[in-house]
Amino acid sequence: AFGVFYIYEQSTLNIDHSNVILSGDKSSEGGVIKEMDKMTAFVNITNNSVLDFTNAKIGILGGTVLLQDSQLNVTGGDNAINSNSSYVLHLTVDNSQVKLQNGTGGSGMKLRGGSTATVKNGSTFEISGFDAPGETDLVFDTTGKLSIDDTSYVAYNTISCPADVLDSVIDADIVNLTEEDIADHVLAVAYTVTYTDGVADETIFADEVYQVYG
Repeated sequence: AFGVFYIYEQSTLNIDHSNVILSGDKSSEGGVIKEMDKMTAFVNITNNSVLDFTNAKIGILGGTVLLQDSQLNVTGGDNAINSNSSYVLHLTVDNSQVKLQNGTGGSGMKLRGGSTATVKNGSTFEISGFDAPGETDLVFDTTGKLSIDDTSYVAYNTISCPADVLDSVIDADIVNLTEEDIADHVLAVAYTVTYTDGVADETIFADEVYQVYG
């Protein structure tokens, strides 16, 4: 139930111009970066730092986390970025890249218990491959909020979310997902586009496959 980096009693973890590579963390209730229950923890990942977590049970659990001019990659494991009412997350992704992919038992990012994520200044946030039963790439409860400016995007394939919880920084409009009214600058959905020659039993040119966001 602890963590590799366990931040508590209003402490701060600074990862500056550094690489953190970690695989195989097995803590069922902990994580690679975890805040103490009900406390305020600060994590600053800055200045071209790169974090690579592979097959970790949980990547980040709760805390006030700044990812600035840096990268976070989480592959495999269960919940890549997790939060709930006991472990509230306030995540800021500023001029950074996040890639969460191929989970084995949980979701890519869960914003619950009043948690927030802000993506800005040309950031990219891609989530895919969290397809365990009952899990999706993105999860919100009625208090979760995701804000994205018009220079950035968050791309996903599957989502679990009540209506009226997403807030656009640009328009300050509530997005109703039940009506699939998702503005381009708020969320981008990942699509696979394949160009084929269309000729049966003959290869004029090989299929060209692209992942695009719209």
